[in-house]
Amino acid sequence: MLSTVQVIMTPNVVTIHPDQTIESAARLMTRYSISSVIVSENDEAVAYSPNETS
Repeated sequence: MLSTVQVIMTPNVVTIHPDQTIESAARLMTRYSISSVIVSENDEAVAYSPNETS
């Protein structure tokens, strides 16, 4: 049986602005126990920032 992306999506996406520091992104990932954040500007995703150490 095939599944949909909706099954694994998170309803509360954590985003960061491109001007924020790498340290800010790392703090967000630690705070929310996540391995990546979406970089967004003007309410549009511009990049995906995975944790390379995971």
